[in-house]
Amino acid sequence: MKRVFVLCLLLLLVFPLCASTFLGDIGLRIGHGSFVAHDGDYGLNILGGVSLGLTERIELNVEAITELAPSPFSEVAVGTEIGYSILGNRTNADKNAGFYMNTIISAGFFFSDHSGVFAPTYLTLRITPLSMGTPHTGHRQSLLPIGVAWNFRENTFSVFLSLTIYDHYIKGSWRDLR
Repeated sequence: MKRVFVLCLLLLLVFPLCASTFLGDIGLRIGHGSFVAHDGDYGLNILGGVSLGLTERIELNVEAITELAPSPFSEVAVGTEIGYSILGNRTNADKNAGFYMNTIISAGFFFSDHSGVFAPTYLTLRITPLSMGTPHTGHRQSLLPIGVAWNFRENTFSVFLSLTIYDHYIKGSWRDLR
């Protein structure tokens, strides 16, 4: 299980380096994230990943979610989400900051290993009611993202809630425009 996590972490670190030639902005993402445990065993989970700006309103998030406590790295979910900024542009082509406060709706597809085999498991739909910051400002905080996950392998639905997700932009911020 730890090998799967290390492999996913390496992919998350290498992908932005390869993609930086054609994408608008790249951000490192960390926060709280989890799917409802299938066995009723709840714990502390962490979400880590990369946020890639595809257009002024659309972003691609590559994420890994794992348990930190009580049994670290015992279950890993890795996937992607496509997010759309509802209230306005995340960033503008004329290098303006875009809307500082926004609402984001995301759809995702995740692989998981909780059945003993690392395989496609979840389809997700998430809404982030309040997102503050833009790629131009160099950071963004997403507060209380809430969503539903469909485990199509077991045909079950669950609700998931994150406290906060923080994005730190390493490409496409005000530093690149000086």
